[in-house]
Amino acid sequence: MNDKIKEVLGLATALVLSREGDITTEDGNFATVDEDLIINLEIAISQAFELEGDEVVTSDIPKIKALINSY
Repeated sequence: MNDKIKEVLGLATALVLSREGDITTEDGNFATVDEDLIINLEIAISQAFELEGDEVVTSDIPKIKALINSY
């Protein structure tokens, strides 16, 4: 497993563990998590899967899935 994928998995785990609880609004229920972890996870995903830019967008999903399946 390469170091970039290890970074993604580590940040994903940290994000889950950062959950402080839930809030309920008129729009539904939402988990409260560390915003910086979300941003860092997105950047790590972008780098691990060699995406354009630091943001993951819907059109990146086929490339990400293909790379995951190749492992």
